[in-house]
Amino acid sequence: MGVRYPPVQDRYSLHDGDFANTEAICQCRRSTADTPEAAANLRLRTELMGKIAALVDENRWTQSDAARRSRVTQARMNDLLRGRISRFSLGALTNIAASLCVWFAYECGIQWC
Repeated sequence: MGVRYPPVQDRYSLHDGDFANTEAICQCRRSTADTPEAAANLRLRTELMGKIAALVDENRWTQSDAARRSRVTQARMNDLLRGRISRFSLGALTNIAASLCVWFAYECGIQWC
């Protein structure tokens, strides 16, 4: 017997686009995570993108300033600040965050199947 995933309407989902908070991103739109693992990855990327965007906003950096500090192109920083989550891996976001001295702690509860 194979693995059974929840029906489409119950899947974990996030979408690309501007984000004001994590809950807004969790609404189903374009990207759908088929597994809990993919949903966790999307959640982590979303939260990390939000932390980076908040830091840029708090310091009133331009996209060019933030890009230079994080060692990416201005176009890449634009994608990040616009919340285009599908264009970033968790590793890429971690590298950007580390270059900006952003430390990210994530607490997770363990749930047994």
